[in-house]
Amino acid sequence: MIKLNKIFSSKGDSKPLLFLTAMRKESEILFRGNTFQEKIRSARTRLYQLQNHPIYLLETGIGIKDSKKTLRQIIQEVNPGVSINFGICGALNPQIKIYDAFLIDDVHYPGKKFLSLSENLNRIFVSTNFPLKLNNLLTLKKPLLNKLEKLDYFKKYSIPLVDMEGYLFAEIIENLNIPLFMVKVVSDALEGEVKELVYGNSEKWQAKLESTLEVILTAGIDKIFH
Repeated sequence: MIKLNKIFSSKGDSKPLLFLTAMRKESEILFRGNTFQEKIRSARTRLYQLQNHPIYLLETGIGIKDSKKTLRQIIQEVNPGVSINFGICGALNPQIKIYDAFLIDDVHYPGKKFLSLSENLNRIFVSTNFPLKLNNLLTLKKPLLNKLEKLDYFKKYSIPLVDMEGYLFAEIIENLNIPLFMVKVVSDALEGEVKELVYGNSEKWQAKLESTLEVILTAGIDKIFH
């Protein structure tokens, strides 16, 4: 269980920390053992603040239903020193397995430029023994629900992971000059029914996501807030 008040007190930084998620199933790993208060509610977006701490959680809804302008205004109001997006993604590469965990290096959206997170990642890769792998992420407007679709997109873009929110998060955060770290756990690979893998197996991927996020917040905390 992640205890944010202990992590925050150890980093010695007064500027807010912002977590970004798409859905409540992802956010649940922070609601366990932490007391949040709702600050903003609009359409499907919710902003929460950890009680007595400048730590915020922004939950946007799958695919992000609110406008970029709305999200940008909320993030500007929080004015975080660092932002961390954590959540699930699908695998397009047949070699990637369910529950594999990654730090995202580059994010791509069809027709737009690549957005690189490498500068931020260099802060925490202080040695080759850091326990998480890097990978790239493709963001799409629609979910890919079958194996053939996934293989087609992998052949076209050669990007191994896919989600529906990552690029928009990265685009907004980059424009505001806020460091962003993106943590993804694979919830669905090439085989299997996507909804069942995402919702039926939520306890399994939540456990992996929680342990992975904890690695970032402990092993890399001093470098993230450097």
